Amino acid sequence: MWNLYYNRVSVAIRADARSSIDYFKLNLELQPNYEPRYQFICGSVSYHKLNPFDAFEKTTLPKYSSFKKEEAYDFEKEFRFLIATPIDKADTNSECVRLPVTKNFIELLEIVCHPEMEGWKFQNMIELCNRLGLPEPSKSRIEMRI
Repeated sequence: MWNLYYNRVSVAIRADARSSIDYFKLNLELQPNYEPRYQFICGSVSYHKLNPFDAFEKTTLPKYSSFKKEEAYDFEKEFRFLIATPIDKADTNSECVRLPVTKNFIELLEIVCHPEMEGWKFQNMIELCNRLGLPEPSKSRIEMRI
C-alpha cells in the first residue's frame, strides 16, 4: 500500500473498530440534540466495479449505498459511521453532529508513518505528537517490495 499510494512522508491513523463504535455510540447519546430514534449504523465499505457498472457481475451490494465504493479504492479498507435520522425529523435535523475528540478517544488511535520516512522527519513526528498529546507514532512494519 505505501509504495502504490503514498510518498515517504505519509502518515496513517488507525483505530480499533469495536472500541471506536462503542465510543461514538456513547458520545452520540450525550449530545444535547440527541433523538432517541437516531439509528447508529456502521460497517466496512465494500468495493465494487461501479464505473463502468457491470450489470452481469454477480455481487451483493450493501443495504446502504453509503457503504459501497469503486473497487479502485479497495486499498483504503474504509470503515464508516452513519447516523440515520427518523424521516419525520429530517427537516428539523441539525446539519451535523459534532462529537468531541477526548483523551479517551485519542488513546484508541495508532499513528503509523511510512516505513521509509527519513529519521529526522520521524523524530519531528514524535515531537509533534508529544506536544499535541497524541500517541507516539511508529514506523510501519510492512516490508517494501519493488
